[in-house]
Amino acid sequence: MVKRSSINELNDAEKKNFFHKIVDLAADPILATDEEMNLVYINREGEIFFGYSPGELYGKHLNILIPDHFHESHEKNVRKFIDSNVTSRLMNDQVQLEVLGLKKDKSEFYAEISLIKIPLGSELFLVAIIRDISKSKEVENKLKVFAATVSHDLKAPLRHIENIGKFLEEDYAEFLDEKVKDRINQIEIMTARMTNMIDSALQFSQTATDVKPFKQVNLKELLQQVMDNLKARVEETSGTVNIGDLPSVFGDQYLMLQLFQNLIANALKFHQSGEPPIINVYGRPGSSRFYEIVVEDKGIGFDEKDADKIFLPFKRLVGKDKYEGSGIGLATCKKIVDHHKGTITCHSQRGKGSTFVVTLPKESL
Repeated sequence: MVKRSSINELNDAEKKNFFHKIVDLAADPILATDEEMNLVYINREGEIFFGYSPGELYGKHLNILIPDHFHESHEKNVRKFIDSNVTSRLMNDQVQLEVLGLKKDKSEFYAEISLIKIPLGSELFLVAIIRDISKSKEVENKLKVFAATVSHDLKAPLRHIENIGKFLEEDYAEFLDEKVKDRINQIEIMTARMTNMIDSALQFSQTATDVKPFKQVNLKELLQQVMDNLKARVEETSGTVNIGDLPSVFGDQYLMLQLFQNLIANALKFHQSGEPPIINVYGRPGSSRFYEIVVEDKGIGFDEKDADKIFLPFKRLVGKDKYEGSGIGLATCKKIVDHHKGTITCHSQRGKGSTFVVTLPKESL
């Protein structure tokens, strides 16, 4: 037997057989189509998974594996991908889609698809690697229902406690001294704070769970919308928000709005006592695939050693009495950035302010 130190030492027939066996042994369905979306290859796992006999799918249109009500939107998305510019780096030519798939027995399933363009000579082929995510979707939906139910059940006794406090204040006011009234007021403050924490926990659990198709988001325009939403807060603090040059990034527009609104609202909140907040937001070059967006302030800051803690849910570095909030805002930012396969870091110095740096993709990863 001849030993080879590299695959490149195999002849063309041997290479073809080698890679064919690798693909056929893959645990996930893998298929290929031509530019017209006609199936030209599907591995054995794919035939077994979809319920077709060997060779039965060859020549069939890809729509045979997609529910009827998704044909138009799916073809539109794939065609848009085909017509997009092809770069030399494979990862830049890849896009992940979440769709519904259809088996031969007409059962539907949630699928995550990695779609890759491969030009061969004058022809273009699409290769799809398919993963059934139905079970994770089912768990995700159950968790949503559970979180909503728990939120409702936890808030019910809080509402009861709050109503008792109001009842005592309104019906027995003449019998209550100032100390008792203060205690009742504290109960109302704490129940309101607890209700806010429950609502925030529910919101956090549902952030970035409903996957929407990513698109190019103009951050300059989006920040104008953020400023409209925060106008009252800016005026209340006499703050200044300077928006510099910002790029377009690839992502979910609603989540981008939530991300930057949280970061700027956070900077407006934690400003130096007696000093109006000054916040700068601007973009700068990052890596070849990511932009960096900077949000910097001259606020109270914190010790650099606590930089990792600030992104944990309900973790607060300052007292609740001085600065209101649930402690979920930055954790939500981290979750959104992770959803976009980016990063978020913070550099800070107590008494001198903080600088948040967010990396977001330029285009489909």
